[in-house]
Amino acid sequence: MGRITFTEQDIKRGTLLDPGWYLCEITDYTEKESREDKSMNYIVDLKVVDNDTELNGIPIRRYFNEKRNDLSKPFIECFTNDKVEVGKSYEMSRDLVGKQLNVLVARGNWNQGKASNDAVDFAPKGAAVR
Repeated sequence: MGRITFTEQDIKRGTLLDPGWYLCEITDYTEKESREDKSMNYIVDLKVVDNDTELNGIPIRRYFNEKRNDLSKPFIECFTNDKVEVGKSYEMSRDLVGKQLNVLVARGNWNQGKASNDAVDFAPKGAAVR
């Protein structure tokens, strides 16, 4: 007979957030080649930072892809203190780990329609969110 032991992280991973803005911290950054066309995926793992509630630590994963740099623009601007510039390169790396930002979470779907937390917009920590 098999046995399953759940960690706190296992439970939090399945928790759906109400749509809205949340202060988050970047917990990991990895790069992985896309299976379909070999383009580069930039994978950012985040967690909700809310020490006063059970929401603290709920993980969110966001994929960016080099073919759609426009989708990473608001994320990059959280760390540049300015708008991104045409022709300028911006580094995506593990140096992002530990940084905090505001994340707009919406209800998404993955894996045959299972509901998920989708990070759909970003704003610098401390910025007024829309």
